[in-house]
Amino acid sequence: MEKRKAALEAEAVKISTESGLEEEIRGKFSVKKPGEEVLTIMDKSPGDDKINLGADKGFFGKIWEFVKNIF
Repeated sequence: MEKRKAALEAEAVKISTESGLEEEIRGKFSVKKPGEEVLTIMDKSPGDDKINLGADKGFFGKIWEFVKNIF
């Protein structure tokens, strides 16, 4: 119980500062300050390369990629 009380008191002290409060809000909500930009990083799916390879190769290029992917 004493450890829990100490942890809660430390958290209260942390969020009593402007930087601590900002860190807590940013951690819980998707917010940004005016003028800031948001960057989203997405993982590439395993099949993305195969799908994009034939996108600009034309009809025969797509068929060739399909045949190559079979073997």
